[in-house]
Amino acid sequence: MGEQAIFTAIPGGRLDDGRLRVTVFVTPKLTPAVAGDEQALVEFEAFRDWPRTLRDARWELDVAGVGTFPGSPLDDPIEPDRALWHALFGGTRVGEAGFQHFEQSVVHSYPVEEVVRAITTLYADAATQFPTAFPPVTTSILKDAQQELSSPGLEQGRGDRRAILRDYLRRYRKLSDPSGGGRYFHIGAVSPSERPRAALAAAVGFYDRAVDPHDPANPTAPVPPPVKPEFHSFAARCADFPELMRHLGLAIDLWIDDPGVTERTTTIRVVAGLNVDPLERLLAPDEARPFTLLHYSDRFWAPAPRRERGDILDGSLALDDVERFLLEQVDPDGMALKTSQLLDSLARTDAVLSSSPANALGMPSMTADASSLPALRSTGLIVARRNRAKELVAQFEESADHERERTVAMRPATLDATDVTRGWRIDVYDRDSATGDWQSLHERVGEYELVAPGASPEPLPVQPKPDEGYLKAASTSSEAPDPAADQYLHETLAGWDGWSLAVKRPGRPQTETGTTPADAEPDVADTGFPLAARFRVKGGTLPRLRFGRSYRVRVRAVDLSGHSIPSKQLDERHERDLDGPYLRWEPVPAPAVVPLTEYTEGESLMRMVIRSTLGESVDSYIALPRVAGLAGHEPSGRIGIVYREDNERHLAAPLTSVQLAETHGVFDAALAGDPAQVAAQFAIAAKEAGSYLTLPGARLANPAPRPPGEEFTFAKDDALRDGEVLVHDVPELPLPYLPDVLSRGISFTTLPGDGGTTGNPATRLLRWPGDPAAWHDRLPVRIRVIEGDGAPFFDADRRTLTVPLPKATLTTVRVSSFLDERDVDLLRVWELIASHPQGGGPTWLQAARARVRDGLHWMTTPWAELTLVHAVEKPLEKPVFALNSEQKRQRKDTFSVLPGFLDNHAASTGRIDIEADWSDPVDDLSLPEPTTATRNTHVADFLVTPTESHARIGRTAMGPAGPYGPRHVVRHEFGDTHHHWVDYRAIATTRFREYFPPEITNDRSLIEHPGDVLRVDVPSSRRPDPPDVRSIIPTWEWQESRLEVDAPFAVRRVRTGGGLRVYLGRPWYSSGADELLGVVLRVQPWLTSVVDVERGVAGSLAARGIADAWAATVLAELGVPFEEVAAATSASSFLVDKLTEAAETSANATSPESAAPAYGVVEGLRVTGAGGRIVLDPGRAFSARGEELPILAARARPRDDVERFLLGAAAAVEEARAIDLSPALREAAVAATLAEWLDVFALRTSPEGRRFTSSWGVDPVFRGEALPAGPYVHQFALRTAVGYSVTLAEMAGVDGTSSDPVTVVGHEPHFDRERGLWYCDLQIDAGSAYTPFVQLALARYQPHSIPGEEISAVSMADFVQVLPRREASYIVAPDETALTISLAGAVGVPEFAASLSGIANQVAASRFVEAWIERLPAGSDSDLDWERVGGVVTLSLVRARTRIAILRPRYGNVEWAGVVGMPERVDGERYRVRLAEYELHAADQKGLLQLAALRKARRIVYADTVDLP
Repeated sequence: MGEQAIFTAIPGGRLDDGRLRVTVFVTPKLTPAVAGDEQALVEFEAFRDWPRTLRDARWELDVAGVGTFPGSPLDDPIEPDRALWHALFGGTRVGEAGFQHFEQSVVHSYPVEEVVRAITTLYADAATQFPTAFPPVTTSILKDAQQELSSPGLEQGRGDRRAILRDYLRRYRKLSDPSGGGRYFHIGAVSPSERPRAALAAAVGFYDRAVDPHDPANPTAPVPPPVKPEFHSFAARCADFPELMRHLGLAIDLWIDDPGVTERTTTIRVVAGLNVDPLERLLAPDEARPFTLLHYSDRFWAPAPRRERGDILDGSLALDDVERFLLEQVDPDGMALKTSQLLDSLARTDAVLSSSPANALGMPSMTADASSLPALRSTGLIVARRNRAKELVAQFEESADHERERTVAMRPATLDATDVTRGWRIDVYDRDSATGDWQSLHERVGEYELVAPGASPEPLPVQPKPDEGYLKAASTSSEAPDPAADQYLHETLAGWDGWSLAVKRPGRPQTETGTTPADAEPDVADTGFPLAARFRVKGGTLPRLRFGRSYRVRVRAVDLSGHSIPSKQLDERHERDLDGPYLRWEPVPAPAVVPLTEYTEGESLMRMVIRSTLGESVDSYIALPRVAGLAGHEPSGRIGIVYREDNERHLAAPLTSVQLAETHGVFDAALAGDPAQVAAQFAIAAKEAGSYLTLPGARLANPAPRPPGEEFTFAKDDALRDGEVLVHDVPELPLPYLPDVLSRGISFTTLPGDGGTTGNPATRLLRWPGDPAAWHDRLPVRIRVIEGDGAPFFDADRRTLTVPLPKATLTTVRVSSFLDERDVDLLRVWELIASHPQGGGPTWLQAARARVRDGLHWMTTPWAELTLVHAVEKPLEKPVFALNSEQKRQRKDTFSVLPGFLDNHAASTGRIDIEADWSDPVDDLSLPEPTTATRNTHVADFLVTPTESHARIGRTAMGPAGPYGPRHVVRHEFGDTHHHWVDYRAIATTRFREYFPPEITNDRSLIEHPGDVLRVDVPSSRRPDPPDVRSIIPTWEWQESRLEVDAPFAVRRVRTGGGLRVYLGRPWYSSGADELLGVVLRVQPWLTSVVDVERGVAGSLAARGIADAWAATVLAELGVPFEEVAAATSASSFLVDKLTEAAETSANATSPESAAPAYGVVEGLRVTGAGGRIVLDPGRAFSARGEELPILAARARPRDDVERFLLGAAAAVEEARAIDLSPALREAAVAATLAEWLDVFALRTSPEGRRFTSSWGVDPVFRGEALPAGPYVHQFALRTAVGYSVTLAEMAGVDGTSSDPVTVVGHEPHFDRERGLWYCDLQIDAGSAYTPFVQLALARYQPHSIPGEEISAVSMADFVQVLPRREASYIVAPDETALTISLAGAVGVPEFAASLSGIANQVAASRFVEAWIERLPAGSDSDLDWERVGGVVTLSLVRARTRIAILRPRYGNVEWAGVVGMPERVDGERYRVRLAEYELHAADQKGLLQLAALRKARRIVYADTVDLP
């Protein structure tokens, strides 16, 4: 058994008369006889009755270097009380008082200042840069915060994350601790750029201590067992009661004389040898009396620090040292934890946004790319010590050194100010207070009781006087009682929230399960220590913590005995001012919203709805039978689900607490002590318990079933269940609770009718009705929504704001509180804005202040969003397509897109559906003939935002661009690559579907508005299949016209030449509708002709553009002035016009005296320029002798009536031919132009590509006119489409594209039901060439195709001959006795006749024309009964050249003429004339005798029959 004690001398300042105060603090060190066992205190001689041991004790103190001084009791000493000792310690057991070695413990903390700085900076940046909208998550400051502040391992699971965080902090602890033990974290060991992250990570680790609390293998640590009722722990508990320690003799207050020496730092120690045992036995060992460092001067007498810059100087905390101490008005724990949770949320949101398909398209996501910051609380002032963990580790080491000196070296320890400091006392000086005094936060009045199990409490025999409590200096916590366990120490030394730091705030404490009952017994720890104490604040001692006031703070050290240096002796240099006035962190909440009635469809607390439809007002709509009769609706009265002509809500001032209101000083009137004021203010404060739940008149709508005993009683703790609504259906509502002091009224932003612009919305401020002098008298306002336009208007008498709302309006109104001008300066967020380095000048600052004042800043006055809805059943306008020129398909696509816009009434349209109807030609081989298939489908649907009046549509989804919203995918899947004509219809569905019941929304006619049909040309996306060419045969057409001549019968009949019919095998439509048979030609420029205009054939913009460039070159070569060409809309059209003008000029430059026929095709024609005009230059004709033949022949004068008739008939024929002259000349001029200048065209078909184009050549059997240049597009008269610069499949690369251009001339195919084949008619203008050979390059041609996919592979047909044109005239003489017949056309001369001189001889030798008349007897109708009347007349060759100046007199225009006598007419008989042309060819001789003369055989090449009248 051992009985020891430590007697520590602690200087305690000067007494009023200058004497020096010293307290001897006694620390018992008792040891049981058996280690680990316990022993009764009565067995220890000195401490069984410690007050008795101290009786007659004498004290002497040694001040090193100065002298030894007797210690005398104070003038009013406190004598140790034996009765009190025995009351508290009688029967107490004694255990071992072993020293706890913490020097190897890891001390966790976090750098408060770094955390506060980082988070405050974040808040300041957000408040300054994003005043009226939440900052984005994926960019700007929140993205920077994620990168700079997020804890390591954020992307891991919770368990892994904690492990990564622990490793991260462990690494920095090792860098911080020179010993390498990693016992503490020092922010200085971290690089500056990493410090914010490391600081916040340390804060997270400080509170997130478990490996993984969600893992069942890591259960929550059990509550530690109560401390055993042991003497040393009892004695330690007495330290909380300084005066009680003196009554127990554990603290002995003495004084010594002032030695009057010079200022110095020395030591003081208790001297032994003055007492008797057992006290002397305890004092005798040197190690029982440690040295205490002290600072002596004529002013100071206080413990001194071991280091020059100690934390404690002359009894004060060196709060003025800004490098070590922080004085702030923040809640660092709340800031850190909220920010950590914010960063977690931001990381999740960022991940969702980054992985969203919409993000890749730049489209808005369902997850908003914006986040607010959590609101911070005003928790008063804090005092924090930087690097406190490091200091505590050093203190642990020093304490261990002291213990080793005492127990091992047996020598006294030397203690400094920190060693003898138990805690702190905070004093506050209110600079704005009228008193101007320092006020302690610890003064208290106590009531002490003896408590024992099963017994009633009894007053303690000794009742200490009012004193001061204190805050413990370094109180750590741990997860285990083992000293080696990790310790947790906050850097905050103290914090003041406006109440005492020594007494609990009055009121009923809240626990995890509820509120402590009012009559609860005091909380006494289950330790067996029989002392309980109740404290109250000493009246009038606390300062008032108020927003807007400035404060100064000092911290007094509390020594081991609970004593502090007197305030007057403290060094004022260690005091510190709070930077700026105390300000409010809490935002001013938005007004509360209270419903008046049940919610209708789509309605909620924050969503107000009225309804109508197209053509109906709200009044008339709700009166419609189908609306008034809706099931479950109550059209009469206000109870139940009712569609009304208006919708209403109450808006009430936001709720506040008594404490927050008190901090605004509104209850200070009660502090003066006037009973009436106290009662009045108490009555106001009692409203804190009020709510709209308990306000009389409330009605519970849609009550949910409740079991017995859980009925809804309208008590404050009643909870509403899902679907239940508490309504107050009264026009004027009182305020049953305390309103927020700074909520001066309602701020409405973007209220309909108030105007404003984007980025600068209008704001309406409406002050709370009520007594302006009574802050708590703020009456609610009713907001009422009706149909209409115009500005809102407020009825002050009824406290009602009426808001007109047009149809199809869905607007979100920001509702917040606004402040008075003076209120702005009370907000901490405003202080951050005003002092931000990125802030602007006075104008910017004024605008920023106005935003805060007017309730527009989300960090100071967060808004609630009240949505006002005027729902309409159907969209107010039909949707309209506005497609652009973007290609609808890509190569081999089986779908088509609709690129462009869908114009719609976005305010009323929430969804657009696109339907399609189309018909496709189908050539099914299993059917006898082609058919048509009718199809329809739903193409697409998408939602539109209220601002998408021009909804973008296209191939792929894209995000918003410029003034437009996202692009919606509209792809029509056909399942083929064919061309289609599709009728698209857009159908708009109401945006407000959710606001109407199923009885309405199930009827599509009520909620949809279909648009007009738009026919769309969907191009083919793949080359057609090659055509199956079965055969090609020549064809012709008969054209008959009346001749303008004075004769009983005069007709002109023309058999067209150049016709071919191509028969094609089935199936057709390999590329869909409008598939043509194309004739492939070498590439050539687009030249618009009259035929093309009439048939609607037009070249593409690209084709016309490149043709214009070529035509401009040609016109320049022909000398046409540049100004004329530049002024023309199209150079190619201008060239054609010029050629037409030249053709008409040449056609008119003929002699009217000529009787020769005018038909003929220009051969050898040249196009030249003269004087800025285009001129057609004719060829020249020569005789067989080389003489130039005259162009014009003189007309003979008629000698009699017969000749006059014949010449008149010839003139009539010529006039008829003249109609065809200009077009013929123009086409010839075009061909000549192309032939001469085609080589300068920008595009060319390569020699390899020309193998797959059409060609022609003359018949080698005949000598005749040469073929004109070509073939060209204009030489195919029946063309229905032309593809310029299409590409050959044969020349395409592996990707399907080709750069070898050709031109294709499309012709429409037809179906021959009898043959079961398709056929296509072609008309080829081969000029005056006689029966030329043509080889057609044929391909299927889809003019409605994407570029590069227009034609199939080419099928090269066999050569085929085309027939020449023939023109015949039949004119009956006036006396009807004769019939004049003529036949004209191009001829060819076989070889046997080509050697004859003169064209006439050659023609006469190689062909002849016959005519005769036939009769059909009366009553006969058989063709076999026709019989010839009279003889056969052979027509004479009358001409082998033309009179037209530009036509050469060769084989191109030969004419025969003759007269056939008319027979006598018999009634009932029919007559007709027959005309036939024969070719003569050399033939083999017949018989054995070979004659010298050439034998000729004839072949009919033309025949015609004309019925005579």
